Amino acid sequence: MKVKVKTKDLKSAIALHKKIKQGNNLLILSGVKLEADKCLEVISTNLEQTLKTKIESEVIETGSAIIPFKVLENTINCSSDDVIEIE
Repeated sequence: MKVKVKTKDLKSAIALHKKIKQGNNLLILSGVKLEADKCLEVISTNLEQTLKTKIESEVIETGSAIIPFKVLENTINCSSDDVIEIE
């Protein structure tokens, strides 16, 4: 998977997914699934609720990955670039 996405769009999506992730202590549910096909789709769950967010992006290579939510959130918040490339 290789995708370029606007940082502000990804930050907005992650802010929504943070509400799903709060209070979740199970390690297996701490990740966020990123799927790149025609756009970037961010998927998270706490087993009671599932949230899918589609973000307009430049998909260079299709694929999917599961990234720990905190790692993704910290990376995005520390970025000063307008566009983030995820591989």
